[in-house]
Order: sequence, then structure tokens, then C-alpha cells
Amino acid sequence: ARAELAGFLGVAAAAVGGAHGAIAAAKKHAGERIAFGKPLLVQDAVQRKLVESARGASAAQQLTWHAARLADLGQEAVDAAIEARIAAVDAMVHASDEAIQIHGGFGYTVEYHVERHYRDGKTLEVLDGGSGKLRDRLAAMQFA
Repeated sequence: ARAELAGFLGVAAAAVGGAHGAIAAAKKHAGERIAFGKPLLVQDAVQRKLVESARGASAAQQLTWHAARLADLGQEAVDAAIEARIAAVDAMVHASDEAIQIHGGFGYTVEYHVERHYRDGKTLEVLDGGSGKLRDRLAAMQFA
């Protein structure tokens, strides 16, 4: 049970880091890429993509810290860790998908790294039986 808990927390922490990495790469690119005479970063649509990505990553980070704190205190933390893991992987996939969109055609090339964040996020999504199975497990724990 402790190993499983550590696994959920580890995946959550890695996914939070991946989400933040994708956001950082997208901000950097958007600040450097000029389109229609101005950087992409000043365009409302790009800013909204980054804000939503950061919001999701921040929420996942808070859930991950909360689950880790419960575990450190010796309290029941498996459900919180599953919630954190699901939220963090969702945030990473979302942030990296938005980063690819911000990069345009460059988003799929290995030189820009956002494709790696997306690929890693999709890989984390299927670990532990997949996010769908973990959602079912969480529901069974909460409504049994």
C-alpha cells in the first residue's frame, strides 16, 4: 500500500513538473515568435491558453502537496494521491497540447521539446491501469 501510494505521488509530481516544463517552453517560444508584427505572447488567445494551462498545473500541484502532506502525517492518503495523480496527468496533457498548438508546426519537432512533454503525459495517462480505471477506483472508494 505504501509503495502504491508513493507511485501515485511520484507520477503526480512528475506530471506537475512536465506541465510546468511545457508551459515554460510555450512562453519562451511565444515571446520570441513574431506573427502579424508582434510576439505571439501579446495575443489574447495565446495568453488564455497559457493561463488555463498554468491554472491546471497549479491546482494539480496543490493536490499533490496535499496528498504528500497527508502521507507524511501518517493519515489515509490513497484517495488524495489518486486525485492528485489524475489531475496532474490531465494538466500535463492539456498544457503540452496547448504548447504544441502555440508552437504551430514546430510543436511536433524534437528540437522544441514540447512533443516530449506531450508524449510523456500520454504515457503517464496509461500507467496504473490508466486514468479511467483510477477514476473508477476513486468512485468505488468514495461511494462504496
